[in-house]
Amino acid sequence: MYGTLLIITAYSLWGFFPLYFRQMSSVSAMDILVFRTLFALLHVLPLTLACGKGNELFRQLATPRNLGMLMVNALLVSVNWLIFIVLVNTGNTLQASLGYYINPLLTVFLALLVFRERFGKFRWASIGVAALGVLIFALKVGTLPWGALSVAVTFGLYGLMKKICPTDSLTALTIETLLLTPFVFFYILFTGSVQTVWAVDPRQFLWLFGCGTLTALTLLLYGAGALRVKLSTLGLCQYITPTCHFLTAVLVFKEPMAPAQWVCFGLIWVALILFTIDSLRNEDSKSTFRAE
Repeated sequence: MYGTLLIITAYSLWGFFPLYFRQMSSVSAMDILVFRTLFALLHVLPLTLACGKGNELFRQLATPRNLGMLMVNALLVSVNWLIFIVLVNTGNTLQASLGYYINPLLTVFLALLVFRERFGKFRWASIGVAALGVLIFALKVGTLPWGALSVAVTFGLYGLMKKICPTDSLTALTIETLLLTPFVFFYILFTGSVQTVWAVDPRQFLWLFGCGTLTALTLLLYGAGALRVKLSTLGLCQYITPTCHFLTAVLVFKEPMAPAQWVCFGLIWVALILFTIDSLRNEDSKSTFRAE
């Protein structure tokens, strides 16, 4: 129960990030990304050392293959953050929500392509229904939901790289932010972003610092909870975040929902139901096998 509570708290905090980012709508998305990275490092680096992970940190930094993959991770998560912030602060939180709904299905498809995992009929059906939803959106609206697809693809590839280069979440985030730090300082130095943000509203730095705090906090909650719950529980809880995004967009930001969007979301939800049924069945079969 304790682990489930930690996971629900982490996913809920991620889910209400759009409300937080809207408080910084006067700051450019790139500035938010840069300061979020910097302030996250100020939290996670001391925490990593305090948790006794210093040796693991240096080991990863001294391994060229792992370092290269973590650099790719850093770039992927940065692009994902940037797209998400742009979508939220331009009134397209619904697209961000759709992207994170699509992500688990895209992750399954990547597992098929990269790891040659075998799928049951429910998983194939879930992928097909999701693809149909995106296709109907494209036909009705006249374009693909590029924001949603970009969110899903970058986060899906990020998860794939995490699978290939397994490093504990705290150490990985610390290294990823460390690798981005030279670019962060270069950006701050040559764009004068500190002066720009200060000129707009000095109080925005408190919100920017809070981004780092929330990034570290949600990671710790997620990491601690993931160790204590079953994979099926983790899979079910991941829908909390895009659902919170969806409710925030519709109920708080009052973003309009066109009929094509309702159809697209509806089909994605059906796909996720099929995916969840299949996941629970597989989890149960594994549990039965272990019990024998």
